[in-house]
Amino acid sequence: MIDRVLSWRPTGGIAGRVDLAEVESSTLRLCREYGARLRFDRMQAEQMTGNLARLGVRAEEYMFTSSGANRRARSLVVALLSCHRA
Repeated sequence: MIDRVLSWRPTGGIAGRVDLAEVESSTLRLCREYGARLRFDRMQAEQMTGNLARLGVRAEEYMFTSSGANRRARSLVVALLSCHRA
């Protein structure tokens, strides 16, 4: 079930960056709110997940592969279509 989708945009135009502190604080809040374990890609979130683990968030590295991405994409499409039809 998809409960919510969050996204961030870089500030300051083309050369801007996403505020990673904001991403981290939102992730902490959601993990606590849902009692969720965080799955992450080490190459994209190693520092953030280390910080969150020190704050008590259960973090688990997830190996992202192209076949896994295809499975997740198909599952997401099916979920979204079923929500749309309901």
